[in-house]
Amino acid sequence: MSFTVYLRRAVKSILYIGIIFVLLLGVMYVFSEKKSPDTSFMDVMIPEQNRLPMIGFIVVFGLVYPFLTFVKKNVYLNKPFEEERDGIVRIFEISGFELVGAEEYKMFFRPKNKFARFMRMMEDVVEVDYSDTPIILNGMRREVYRLSKHIEYMSMRQNEE
Repeated sequence: MSFTVYLRRAVKSILYIGIIFVLLLGVMYVFSEKKSPDTSFMDVMIPEQNRLPMIGFIVVFGLVYPFLTFVKKNVYLNKPFEEERDGIVRIFEISGFELVGAEEYKMFFRPKNKFARFMRMMEDVVEVDYSDTPIILNGMRREVYRLSKHIEYMSMRQNEE
């Protein structure tokens, strides 16, 4: 992962986690019984001495999150990629992805569901690099591992037939 990609993902993570945190605190504040007219939202939800550690936690978690979430995985095929290309594209389509681009030895897939894209901070592209013998899936950990297992299973089943 290049530094600019990491930096973009880290900033998005920090903002996303911060927004979710503030929304959760807002809901807690609305239903809180400790409210009084002379205290502010921040005073009730996060006392003065806890603000800096809380902001530090959000920043550190946002900086670590891209390393935990985005992976590359080698997927071994039993046949050349060109013979299994249609099956791989079909697996992505069945899994709710659409082909959004292709380069010389790469294909890019993105979820069709707009809400899923929003929840993944628009960092949801799964890249398939087929320039070498094991193809490489690059993207969010959960999707990459799930799709790689489907592709390996499909390749194994086609080999048995």
